[in-house]
Parts: sequence; C-alpha cells; structure tokens
Amino acid sequence: ILVRSNQSAADGNATVFNVLQPVTITPAGGEAGHLTLINYDPTPLNVNAAVTNNGPGNIELFSAGNVDLGAAGDLTTNGGDIEVHAGTVTSYFTPATLTVSATDDDLLMDTDTVVASNNGNILLTATGNVQLATVNAGAGTVYVIADLNQDGAGAIVDVLNTEDANITATSASLRAGSGIGVVEMAVAATDDQDIDTAVTNLAATTVSGDISISNQIDTTPFNITTVAGVAFRKYGMVDDLSGVTITAATANDDILVRSNQSAADGNATVFNVLQPVTITPAGGEAGHLTLINYDPTPLN
Repeated sequence: ILVRSNQSAADGNATVFNVLQPVTITPAGGEAGHLTLINYDPTPLNVNAAVTNNGPGNIELFSAGNVDLGAAGDLTTNGGDIEVHAGTVTSYFTPATLTVSATDDDLLMDTDTVVASNNGNILLTATGNVQLATVNAGAGTVYVIADLNQDGAGAIVDVLNTEDANITATSASLRAGSGIGVVEMAVAATDDQDIDTAVTNLAATTVSGDISISNQIDTTPFNITTVAGVAFRKYGMVDDLSGVTITAATANDDILVRSNQSAADGNATVFNVLQPVTITPAGGEAGHLTLINYDPTPLN
C-alpha cells in the first residue's frame, strides 16, 4: 500500500492528511508487503485509526509537518520494521531521497498510542520533539532521533500518565538536541518526566538538556553500552551510538540513569557501565551525573 498526499511539494498546498479509518495489509500467506503513507505538505499527518501490517513487511509514515498518532492510531507490524518521520519526506522510489525540514516539526502521541513491531526494529524521528507513549519492539531495537535537523531544538518526552515503560526492546538508541526526559529534584511524587525503559542495552546522547532514564528489567543485565546501527528501508542507515552523553551542557543539565527503581520487584539485575558516561559543559555550567542500581547486585 502506498498513499501519497500532494507529492508535488512545490504546489504550495497546505492539505492535512487524516487517517480516519484503518489501513491494513493482510497477506494470503506469508508474503511480504509494505505499507507507506506520505504527506508532502508541511501540515499534519493525523493518524486516528489503526495502521496494521499483518505480514512481515514494514510500516513507513512520513510527513513534511507534524505526525500526530491519536488514541486509536496504533501502528502494528508482524515482525516488520516501523518508521515514523515528522518533518521528513522521501521520494520513495529507489534510490530514495530524504528531504529534512528546517522547521521543528513534532512526532506526537496520545497517552493511549501503542507502536508495536513484534520483534522488528522501530525508528521514530522528528525535526522537533518526539513524544513517547508505548513503543514495543520485543526483541528488536528502538531508535529515537529528536532534532533531526540539528538546530538544537528537539527533545524526547514521556507522555504516559503512568510509570509504565515508554520503550520495551532488547536495545534503545536515543538521540536529541535539547533533552531526553527531565531530571526532577523536587519530590518523588513529581518524578514522572523520565523516560521509562525495559531494555538490556542503552545508549543515549543529547546536545543540551537533561538525560533522565529509568530502566526496569529482570531477566538480563542492564548495560550502558554501544547500540549497533541498522539500515531502514526508506530512511537508510542509523549509525551506532555508544554510552550516555551530554555534549554541550548548559546550566543544571544533569544525567540520571536508574536501574530497577521499584526495589520491591525482587529483581536481581546487574547494572554494567560498558561505555563512557559523560557531561561536557558548553561553558563553565554545573551539571550532576548520577547512576543508581536499586537491586542488591553490583554496579559495575
């Protein structure tokens, strides 16, 4: 399935692309097929119904403006990859050419939105912010890139009303321009703006802003490490990412990474730091770096 809105971007149109009823591929057998929706106008692609690929193929969403995944706008594949890009469009045909907007367009999610690939990889990008509700790649890897146009304005944000995992996967690779979650130092009751993960391997970097990640996993060690890149069908290659870093921190930009904060879970997860964790100030500004393992196991 390929549905495109206003492919001639030079037409000056401003047409909103709304998905109001389900878009679905159901194979007759195990055949692969891909499902691609593209909005070439700098207007929202609003997904308010399920987009589902029941075969092993991919789902690919592109918009020159925002992408808004509503409460009913779940994206589901049966092992295929999922790509969602706000502020970026593709020429589609081989070789595909990406056009990245200079404006800051956001990938928005409702608190009830679920993006699930059943072990495929997931790539979420925006030239502005990326909001995270529930993203589940199973045994795959989740890649999130905010601030794709690299103007320094684009954060990764938790929109869940609970402390359930925003990201469930084997590995998570997170990149942003202005923060990944927020370190809240007031009272525990306000500790709801961190990015909650259930992963074995983590790498994260932002130019400025906080990095606040809480990981909950009980079957494997939790590693700050290198997350290998992978090639997506239309976006192309996502590079490897190592460690947890703030590269040009401003005043009070902190790193806080916690393992199994819910100590009552009975987990016994080892927390391994296998690649550097670093704050590099843009000037003389102060920022704090905190790693916490709540299990009675080593922090290595």
